[in-house]
Amino acid sequence: RSAGYFCDLSLVSLQRFDDIRRSHGYGPGHKLFMQGQKPRGVFMICEGRVKLTMSSPEGKTLILRVVRAGELLGLGCTVSGARHEFTAETLDHCRISFVEREEFRQFVRRHNDACARVIQQLAEKCTATRERVRSLAFSRSAESRLARILLDWSTSETETESDARSVMPPLSYSTVAEMIGTSRETVTRLLKKLQRRKVVEVIGHHVTIRDASALKVLASMPSSTKAAAS
Repeated sequence: RSAGYFCDLSLVSLQRFDDIRRSHGYGPGHKLFMQGQKPRGVFMICEGRVKLTMSSPEGKTLILRVVRAGELLGLGCTVSGARHEFTAETLDHCRISFVEREEFRQFVRRHNDACARVIQQLAEKCTATRERVRSLAFSRSAESRLARILLDWSTSETETESDARSVMPPLSYSTVAEMIGTSRETVTRLLKKLQRRKVVEVIGHHVTIRDASALKVLASMPSSTKAAAS
């Protein structure tokens, strides 16, 4: 009941939400919706992970982020009526609930606690987007961007960054490289460097954070400062 935005609603709201949602199981590689599609409704991830990607007219693809259980997808488009700005694709076996657009809009209008959760998630997504734009605009180094994404993954499962001791999702280094705008070779080199400094422990594609405080310093350090230090 505490895993996501809609898991701690009142019993009345939760009962109504259960009445209007339909749950389905999907294997890896299933596309929930495509960039440019009209919204059909919202998708709640109950189990598994989904990657969000955006494509350019030239065919280049950027992985925006990986989302986990408890999060709603397609929320902004369902509320506004705009077309989807990205594609949502399952990464592994998932259980996902779906609520049609009009049913969801009526549900939010009638239940104040659900409306508050919608506002909360939209606000948090705006903040996350601003942080990503700020990171790119200030030209952080690849090491800083990697540190930031490791911290983002860790804080999703712990109370604070300082307590983080989480394991990175088992994604390929190529996927991680796409997410931070660099090459697979660079990701491999940087993870080895962080392991030598005992900031992380790397076993295969799994990365365990050993020193979250040091990782936080790297994540906030501008590239010009890093260049001078090295």
